Amino acid sequence: MFVETGSLMHPKKSKFSHYPKSFISQVLKELEEGASQKELKAKYQIPATTLSEWLNKFGGSFYEASKRKQVPSSKKKQVIRAVQQNRMTRKEAALYCKVNVGTIRYWLKKCSTDSEIDSFAENEMQFAGQSSQQKELAAAQLKIRALETLIDIAEEKFKIAIRKKPGAKQ
Repeated sequence: MFVETGSLMHPKKSKFSHYPKSFISQVLKELEEGASQKELKAKYQIPATTLSEWLNKFGGSFYEASKRKQVPSSKKKQVIRAVQQNRMTRKEAALYCKVNVGTIRYWLKKCSTDSEIDSFAENEMQFAGQSSQQKELAAAQLKIRALETLIDIAEEKFKIAIRKKPGAKQ
């Protein structure tokens, strides 16, 4: 029931088979040593979902460190301005934020003008200095306003009534 791949043995793929812990730990060890997930999936014929499950279950600190991190918007704004003013290269910005250069390019494209950067900053500043309940209320009001705008646009564009009319029978 086992198939030899390289120097490791792993079970033949079947709906009910399970991989031995020694095999899982060897694959994760190779991943920690620098092998890419793509290489390991091809080498051992492991489904992507299986490898992801292993990483979630057994990955530990290495996996947590390699996960995508959210960059605070204030830091994004600072980096965008620095790159636009030629105080920092895209590569330096990528290293500073611990993201790739493509992400920096995307941020620059998204906020190409100073007014867009400033409006981005105003939205962030709006929530600063408020209690958590005030922040939640402001965020809920902003969401309601956005949804109402979405409904207005949809009603206008598709010429259909989305909102329930008062007194309508069901």
